[in-house]
Amino acid sequence: MLARSLNRAPPGLARIAQHVRPALIHAHFGFDGVEIWHLARRLSIPLLVTLHGSDITTDMAWFAAGRSGRRWKNYPSRLRRLAASPDVTFVAVSGHIRDAAIAVGLPAERIHVRHIGINPDRFIPGPVSPGARPPIILFLGRLVEKKGCRFLIDAFRQVRAALPEARLIVAGDGPERALLEERAALIGNVTFTGAVPRERVIALMGKARVFCLPSVTARSGDAEGLPLVLLEAQASGVPVVTSAR
Repeated sequence: MLARSLNRAPPGLARIAQHVRPALIHAHFGFDGVEIWHLARRLSIPLLVTLHGSDITTDMAWFAAGRSGRRWKNYPSRLRRLAASPDVTFVAVSGHIRDAAIAVGLPAERIHVRHIGINPDRFIPGPVSPGARPPIILFLGRLVEKKGCRFLIDAFRQVRAALPEARLIVAGDGPERALLEERAALIGNVTFTGAVPRERVIALMGKARVFCLPSVTARSGDAEGLPLVLLEAQASGVPVVTSAR
């Protein structure tokens, strides 16, 4: 299985695949699918590609124009070549992602919706019910355009006007952080934690009265698939406020 965090197929993967002879190669994200397809094809191994969001909702013209970097300029044509192979099957994490894949030309008959889940045993509601906790709003995610954190910060201004002791915790990092911190400084009571390890996510969920993820569609077309953090918040017993998508 490949995940996008690998960025490129690691050295020696071909040798490992030749030795192990897997029945299937599973690539998470279309980006990894196009990277590993040559190996799967050379070894005649079926390829399963899970589409998560940015790999299929982003406007293909955005990639072709080089706006995601030179490396991904040919991603649209590579994805179409990949999809033309009968040995490649796709999984979409939501119906919306499946529709987006069909819209860019992927074969509908080889795209199957499979929702990604979480281990609910790791996210147990805390001893204090959310309604009895201090008024803390939690945002957790990458600080990128599609997460919509700027809208949450703007809305928090109104929350503080009505409830001065309210706090907003922004857990995560990304290219929009400096801009968001500048915006939040004018309001106050906003804490930026940076990226947090898994154990701390659970602890933060236990403090929050409300979890908010105001996802939007980015200018590039990039949109959410199925944010697992929403499921994690629900499993933790925290009320969720999110976009109607």
